[in-house]
Amino acid sequence: MSWRVSLPMYALTAELRRRSDALLHALIETRRSRGWHDKVTIVEPEDLLEHWRDPSLLLSQTCGYPLLKSLANKVQLVATPHYDVAGCGGPFYASALIVNAQSEAATLADCKGKIAAVNTHDSQSGMNAFRHAVAPHADGGKFFEKVIYTKSHLASVRAVGGIGDWSADVAAIDPVSLALIQESFPEAARRVRTIGYTAPAPVLPFICSIRVPKQVVAELQADLQALVQKKADVLRGLRIRDFSFLSLEDYRIILDYESEAQQRGYPTLR
Repeated sequence: MSWRVSLPMYALTAELRRRSDALLHALIETRRSRGWHDKVTIVEPEDLLEHWRDPSLLLSQTCGYPLLKSLANKVQLVATPHYDVAGCGGPFYASALIVNAQSEAATLADCKGKIAAVNTHDSQSGMNAFRHAVAPHADGGKFFEKVIYTKSHLASVRAVGGIGDWSADVAAIDPVSLALIQESFPEAARRVRTIGYTAPAPVLPFICSIRVPKQVVAELQADLQALVQKKADVLRGLRIRDFSFLSLEDYRIILDYESEAQQRGYPTLR
């Protein structure tokens, strides 16, 4: 059998891609030491949804919102990382609500009538958690003057910071992405500040194809746990300190946040 692996969600730079690949190489080496000889290829997917739905997917990382909305019955949960960054606690994270460093806004409510930046329409951190946070402040289903979709958290940070073609006043940013942006793009990070956090949800999970045998899933979980002790330096480069093994039910709070926003008459960020 030939398998594919990738950790695409936080590979913002070539260096961060190298660190992600280092974790995958360490995992493959651990699998080999256990006598597992299937072919494994590290890939760089262009179409993430297609990649996640690949029947030959041995390991990847997805966002919790598409996990529940687009990948039902197509993938299995493998592990949930614990990230060592502000806004994360154990297997949970909350999006950082950011504004321009020169903005007078002190709370999300102060951003009414402003321009919001959103990375993608199917993002838990950048859209769903943001929508849930805004819903109590919306008036007649509207809060912002305009919402722009930037395609990435980095682009949203740049927009709020007044860099590039986009211009926005506020955004919700995955805290791991924000920490990595602070490391890799310090000029952009200095142009924004955090005014609060959204409600927490389980961190972006590691997943595999539904076709991966249950025994192999259990072995992958053991292999990842072994890396916490044997390859702590590799994990530290990605800000990972540990793993939890959550159920799909643990992730359903994400849909609860969607429902709560809808019940408040705010089904769409606007």
